[in-house]
Amino acid sequence: MLKVTSLVIAFALLVSVPVFAEGKCCSMGGKAGSSEKKADRLKEKLALNDAQAAQIQTIMDAKKAKMEALKTETQGQMAAVLTPEQNEKYKAMKEEYKEKRGEHKEHHS
Repeated sequence: MLKVTSLVIAFALLVSVPVFAEGKCCSMGGKAGSSEKKADRLKEKLALNDAQAAQIQTIMDAKKAKMEALKTETQGQMAAVLTPEQNEKYKAMKEEYKEKRGEHKEHHS
């Protein structure tokens, strides 16, 4: 079961990398930017008071930490499933994605 779950996660990641690398994230409603920028947008659009804005920022920071931990766990699980050659290819794909993502962020700055 763990192997199947890992393969599903790997497939999902492999499918999502090209989508975001092609710059389609914004057309899907995603926004490039930090949690601080997002919190600022929410504060402005929802007319949050300072206490609410601080709570929202805390929630978003906790979410970010959880997502990073999940990402690390998922990558470890994937590495255990993939062969050494597949791991090398996957690392190269991630690097390529990071480079394209950097270009995409520059485009939206």
